[in-house]
Amino acid sequence: MPYALCLMPYALCLMPYASSTHQDHGCIVILRTTPASFTTMIAIPASLTLLRLFLGPLALWLAFTDAPRSVYAVILVAGLLSDYFDGVLARRLGVAREWLRRLDSTVDVIFYIFLLLTA
Repeated sequence: MPYALCLMPYALCLMPYASSTHQDHGCIVILRTTPASFTTMIAIPASLTLLRLFLGPLALWLAFTDAPRSVYAVILVAGLLSDYFDGVLARRLGVAREWLRRLDSTVDVIFYIFLLLTA
């Protein structure tokens, strides 16, 4: 079954594509795609998790280069959003696995330790 990335009145959602379903909920289809393979779908939440693993050391490196404070706000917001959406997308795509949850928890600890070191 094809999937669609939809813009609803107060949310952005990923759902199976059926034109009648989207019209009933007032959804505007932004992107329609055919089903991806499992490895492609699991790569999305895993990439968001690994993004945080990159952002933590980046924040520490920027602390030593005297970067503006606004950069840290961007890194913090990007980390928080990726933390939220990796879990949501993993559940929505049906790829939530125990190893992915452990990876997410480990990367969360590493990310927040790096942020504490930059403070």
